[in-house]
Amino acid sequence: MRGSAISRNSFCCFCALNYALFFIFCLLFFPFSTAIDTITPNQSVTDGETLVSGQKAFVLGFFSPDEGSPNKRYLGIWFYGIQPWTVVWVANRDKPVLDNHGVFVMRNNGELQVMDGKGIILWSSNITAKSTRVLPANATLMDNGNLVLQRGKDILWESFLEESNTFLLGMTMEDKILRSWKSDSDPAPGDFAFGVNKGWNQFRIYKGSSDLYWESGWSQNSMNFNEMPNYLLSIMFKVQNLTLKTARLVMNSSGQIEFQIWDKDLSWWYSRWKGPVDDCSGYQVCGDYGVCNNIRNEQKCKCLEGFVPNLKEQWESGNFSGGCRRKAPELCMR
Repeated sequence: MRGSAISRNSFCCFCALNYALFFIFCLLFFPFSTAIDTITPNQSVTDGETLVSGQKAFVLGFFSPDEGSPNKRYLGIWFYGIQPWTVVWVANRDKPVLDNHGVFVMRNNGELQVMDGKGIILWSSNITAKSTRVLPANATLMDNGNLVLQRGKDILWESFLEESNTFLLGMTMEDKILRSWKSDSDPAPGDFAFGVNKGWNQFRIYKGSSDLYWESGWSQNSMNFNEMPNYLLSIMFKVQNLTLKTARLVMNSSGQIEFQIWDKDLSWWYSRWKGPVDDCSGYQVCGDYGVCNNIRNEQKCKCLEGFVPNLKEQWESGNFSGGCRRKAPELCMR
């Protein structure tokens, strides 16, 4: 009997050891998912950590848009599972974290902040003006790409209402402006802004502070590239609900507004519509008395006969906005 008991104990120990080894193996090769989509007061997301929306549609975290400047770090939101990362919103657009110790934190009062390794605040959601008392708040990354800060059912702040270069399904263009990046590698506010000219059924792109660069009506003919197709109107003002999720309308740093759909099979962004369709479709791209042409390997702008560039040095550098002026009349020979 005693030998039988020892044998049973040895067998139980052997089984327990096998189960322990199997559990360790599972942890090493099949790790459990620890992705979260929400932070609460005094919680944070450090560089290298992320929030992932519930259905794995979007990711929030720190990134570098330029491989040549890896120490310039930004807090942003991008599509989940798409390479290269397609960023749709950036918090600290013009104030990058200059090290890899950035942190995104929710303060005890509900304020969202981006700080660098020295604790310097580079971006804030600025909700303290709305309430100074302690808020039982939480910030959740939604499956439509919206980061929503709320207390109960009250929405205190959301990224959809912040400046961005990208329009996502679920947004509305009512009172919204899309501001381009400064360049493809710099998310700071750029030269171009896209918005709606109310009352005139027009969309407009402005260059700089107020210069009109391009304008369009809308059309049911999606192949009329100088007009906004009707389906985009429905999307931008939420006239109809669409099941299309992986799509975006982006104001490019080159001055084009472009509607793109992700082709999963080909792994690329398919351009469904863009405007202006070419360099000559913009508003007065060659300035006064200038003529634009799309002939390859030729200068884009030239002056009308009898006119010369108004700002010669600027014109020769490729900036044609100064336009042309009439040639000075030759003095009569006596």
